[in-house]
This record gives sequence, C-alpha cells and structure tokens, in this order.
Amino acid sequence: MRALHLCALTLATPAVLALADGRLGQDVPPSRALDVQIQQGLRAADVATPSRFELEHRFATATSEQDVLLCGTTPYVVDHVIVQLGQETELELARMLLESPGLRVESCIFDSLGMFLLQITDETPVPAAIRRLGALEYVQYAAPDHLVKSRATTPNDPSWNQQWNMNNTGQTGGNNDDDIDAPQAWDRGTGSTDYAIAIVDGGMNINHQDLQPNRWVNSGEIANNNIDDDGNGYTDDRFGWDVYGNDDTIPNDQHGSHVAGISGARGNNNLGVAGVNWQVTLIPVAASGGTSTAVAGYNYVTKLRQDWINTGGTKGANIVATNSSFGIDFANCGSGAYAPWNAAYNAMGQLGILSCGATINQTVNVDSAGDVPTGCNSPYLISVTNTNNKDQLSFAGYGQNTIDLGAPGESIRSCSSGSSSYTTLSGTSMATPHVAGAVAWLHSVASQDFKDEFDADPAAMALVLKGMILDGVDVVPALNGDTVSGGRLNLNNSGDLVAAFDVPDPQPNLTIASTSPTQLEAVRVDMPTPVTITGSGFNGLTEVRLDGVVLTSFPPQYSVVSDTEMTVSIGARDTLGNALIELEDAGGTVSTSVIIRSNTSLVVDLEASDPSFIIQATGVRAFVGAPLTHYCWLTASLSNAPSILPGFVDLQLGNNFFDLYVLWEGSVNPAKGYRRFNSGGLGGYAIGTKIYLQAASVDFAAPAFPLFTSNLQVGTFLF
Repeated sequence: MRALHLCALTLATPAVLALADGRLGQDVPPSRALDVQIQQGLRAADVATPSRFELEHRFATATSEQDVLLCGTTPYVVDHVIVQLGQETELELARMLLESPGLRVESCIFDSLGMFLLQITDETPVPAAIRRLGALEYVQYAAPDHLVKSRATTPNDPSWNQQWNMNNTGQTGGNNDDDIDAPQAWDRGTGSTDYAIAIVDGGMNINHQDLQPNRWVNSGEIANNNIDDDGNGYTDDRFGWDVYGNDDTIPNDQHGSHVAGISGARGNNNLGVAGVNWQVTLIPVAASGGTSTAVAGYNYVTKLRQDWINTGGTKGANIVATNSSFGIDFANCGSGAYAPWNAAYNAMGQLGILSCGATINQTVNVDSAGDVPTGCNSPYLISVTNTNNKDQLSFAGYGQNTIDLGAPGESIRSCSSGSSSYTTLSGTSMATPHVAGAVAWLHSVASQDFKDEFDADPAAMALVLKGMILDGVDVVPALNGDTVSGGRLNLNNSGDLVAAFDVPDPQPNLTIASTSPTQLEAVRVDMPTPVTITGSGFNGLTEVRLDGVVLTSFPPQYSVVSDTEMTVSIGARDTLGNALIELEDAGGTVSTSVIIRSNTSLVVDLEASDPSFIIQATGVRAFVGAPLTHYCWLTASLSNAPSILPGFVDLQLGNNFFDLYVLWEGSVNPAKGYRRFNSGGLGGYAIGTKIYLQAASVDFAAPAFPLFTSNLQVGTFLF
C-alpha cells in the first residue's frame, strides 16, 4: 500500500509552484537571475522588474460584476485556485475530495488550515472553478491566486546615510525628535537573539556583513545533505526557505535585505547601520510573489513556531513577528476573493505571532479603497503607513479603521544586496520593518510577568503587545484621525509599557469577619477546642493550616458549616502565644489567629537572700471546658541551694495524678524540652534563673519513662 503523506511534507518535494511561461505542469530550475531588483523611478511608485512569480504565470482580471464578487478587482493567475478545507488534511485525501476533470491539487500551502493550491488543467475560467469548488459542502471557500507587488520605491541619494528614523536631530532637514526614540529605548536593552522575525519578502543577502551575525541557523538541520534532519517538512532549511524554488537557496534580494536591516542589522559593530534590534534572529522566507507563495511562506513560519512550542525550544524558531512589505493595491480583503490572507494571519496569531504589513504607496483612504494585507481585519495584523522626517504622511495609504500607525519610511538607510553595501530607499516597505523590529525588541525587554503570561497564552498576549505598540505612539497631527492610533511608532514609550507590565497577585475570594474565641487557656488533646470563624467563601476552600501544618477534613480537624461559617479544632500544644489559622482558596490566602495562654503563671525566681520558700497557687483551672468545680491545689516547695533544685512535688485532683515538669529554662524559648521535676533532683540552675513549670497527666497505658508529649493524656496547661 502506498503511504499517505501529510500535506506539509509536499513542500520538501521538487518545486510544484514554479511554472515557466504559463506552461502547465513543467518544473523550472531555480534561477537567481530573476531576483527582484528595485529600479530607479518615482519615489512612491512601485517601479521594479517583475518578480519571478510574475514572470512565471499568466494573469487575468475579473470583468463582470459577478466575477468581481468572486475574484476581486486585482490580477490573478489564470490557472490557479486556492481552496481551504478548514483542518489539516492528508494530501491524498485532498486529491480525492477536490480533483475532478480540469482540476488538479498541486500542493498544500498551509497545513493546519487545510489550504491547497489547485491547478486548472483545461480552459476553465477561474471564476467558474471557484463556483464549482465552493459548492462542495466540505470546502470553506475557494479563492484566486492574486499577484502580489513589492512595496519598495526607488533608491535615493546614497550619501543620505544618517539614520534620522532612529534619532532625528534635524540632520536631514527634518524636525528634531520626529523619530522612534531608539537611543532612549536602547538604554533598556538592544534586543536579543532569543526572538525571531520572519522576513517574508523576495529573499535576503544572508552573507551581508550586517545581517549575517543575526541570521537564523537551524541547528537541527545538516546543510546540503538532502535530508530533512529536523523532520519539519523542509529539506536542508539551514537559514530559511525559498518558496519560489521550494528549496533552501535564499535569493539575494535587495528589497528583502533592506527590510531585514531596518529590523535587525547588527548594531555597535563599527559596520554600516544599526537596526531596531542590534541582536535578533532574522529568518528569510522568499515568498512575496502571489497569494499562494505568500501563504506558503506563512505556513513555513507557522511550522517553525509550532515546532518551537512543541519541543520547548529545541526545534523550530521562536518567531514573534513577520514582516510583509508587499501587497495588493485596492483589494477588498473582506471579500471571499482574498480570504486566505486573514486565515493565515489568524493562524499565526494563535501561536503568538504578530504580522506587520505595509500599506499601499498611494495617498488613498484604505477604509474605502481597500488593500491587502492592510485592509484585512485579523486582530493579529499591524497595518503600517509611511511618515517622513517631519512626521508627515509620505505618499502612503491611511485609514481611521484599517491603518494602525505610522513609522519612518522616507529616505531610510539600510542594507543592500551587496555583502558590504548600503542604500537609501523610501516607501511603506521601509516603514513596516520598524514595527516588526519593535515587536521582537519589546519581547526582549518585557517584564518577567509579561513573558510568563505570553508563554501561557501567546495569542492573548500578542494582542496585549499590539495594544502597547499602539498606545505608545507619539500622536501627530498628520495621523490623528487617519489611523487607529493617531500616531507614529515610539519604541521607547512602548518599551516603558511592556517593562512595567505586571500581573497582580491573585486575590482570595475568602473573607474573615470574626473569630471566636480569640483566646484559649490550656487545651486538651482528647477534647480539642473548636474555634468558630465567620466570613464568606468557605465552600471554595482548598487548604486549611494551623501554624503551617495542613489540617484534614477527615478525620475532622476542621469543618465547613456553610459558605459563611466554619470551625477549626485546636488541640494540645507545647507552646503559648499565637496559633495562626490560614485559609486558602484558588485565589490566595487569608488568616486569623487565636492566643493560647496559661490560666495561671507560676514563675519561680531563685534568689540567694531567701533561705527557703513555699509558693502556693490555689484555684488554678485544670483545662478549658472542664466543669468549674474541677479546681486543683498546687503546692511547690523549693530550696535556694546554689545550682540545685531538689524536691518532690505531687499535684492531686480526685483520682488523677499530675506530675510537675520544667518546661522552659532561662528565657521563654524551650531549651531542653520536657524534664521530669519529681523523678529526682534537677541541678544546674544558677541563682537568678527563672523557671516555668508545667503540669500534665500521665497516660498510664503508655510507657512511663521516658515521658514525651505523646504520653500526655490531658495535654498541656501551664501555671
């Protein structure tokens, strides 16, 4: 029987996404000559040579009103359809479910969503194929494979090599402090390689002198052995993944290198520029050609993050942000035609990944004009527009409901495709990696409470972090009312928020209103004294402790009468003072105390001036709870002989005999435990020593000598 393979494993097979010159079904050998190159042209226009994806496919645009509803208004591949089944599905099963004459399942492009790329093998128009597939009850939706455009613009004067975006002193003609306050933020920390950013773009120069120190190295993968050593479905992915070629050869791409340098060029190394993070992990994912390639790239990101979570960090990568400086102009992300985008962002967000997207490089209202990805409504997406060195909107999209914030994007100096070269570019492509870099940097300087909460619930805490980014902006007039936050990224302000994040200690639902009695005299081991506690929340008790010792409800050492009343039994004790009662529930602990005191104290002072003396105590109550007629008569005869305490003392009460013991010597701290007074003279007491005496009943059923607390029947009472 032929084995069935999960769809994720198909990405390790030879390229299935690269089709040459529109010819169906033919593989294309990887060609690095097709790397995206940014050409000189208008500053805010997307003037660039076509991407490999664009060169390898034919495109169409919907014309009829009905087709626009299905496919949107932007170009799509004429022989591709994307289908989501909604759950992880084996490739062979997907073929059984989805293939029919004229339709063939090419590959799985997002495992956990059950999202597949289908090829149209006849002349069926894409809208017709979408209608056919969408009618199947097990298909959540079918959508076109749209063309995605890079959002970089032309290089600017290379002498503009000062990074005003990080620290604006007016050096490029801008306004002082119209920047992200990076130097102030770096006082707190300069990043950490513990956190990774996925640069989803056209590629990256992984050997660039400012990028190589921060590039990801997959320690679970042996390079170039043609084996998927770490079992993640991607063979030899040592430094990242190239979705175009379906292999590990990362294209050397200027646009992606520039973006990566903004987020994470190694700082303080006497080379080139410094990124938002001086230390961070950069993972290049070459995938910015079309919807199918972008989604497949996001799938790779998801797999790495999921592996990291599942293995406790021994496999995969701790990806906390993606950067997507590309998009589809004037696309309605809310329509079914662009459904794969939100699905991918939500899936990554569930793992704690915030996705940062660049908006359109035109001064249009995205709320009404539409855009992908920045018009998408996934809560895990941060949509970014472009500001200049005077905090003005710089030929870029805006939207009070869709665009979250601005970031510097005009004349930004960063890495280029040469291993030691740098260039200056402008556009929303340059603005967005400031925010992606901020996400990773904020994780590195977050409070321990934030990190603990993120580990426990990454999806929820990713949204908390997004809120801190938006709450930390510098509000500027050009963005106030035209973006969600009304401002431009301020790294330092958001750093203050995440560093101060605190989870208050859980508060108990328990309350204590009263404790009765609040004082006890001598108590008995055979008849513990109940202490009644009133309050609330007692039905939620998880533990009751008396002086740190856990009590049991059976045998009954405490009893919950109702949610507002309970009793704690206090038996014989060896010491006087506070008895601490602690009540605990899932939210915490409350406490009360009862004072244990002697009913009469007999303190004997050994003084040389008195040759002999008799100390008599009468009317001493024997124990709490006894009938009031039960009184005892104590007579103690002592001598003042130096260092000697001879004598024999009996305490008689009816038929019960009580022996007298030395309990404490010197101070009130027990020094020698129980020492029987009347089993022979006890010596060694200096003149001036205070002794405290204790009387107790002997349990004659137990061994008489030595006498320990376990032999005491009535318990402890002091005179």
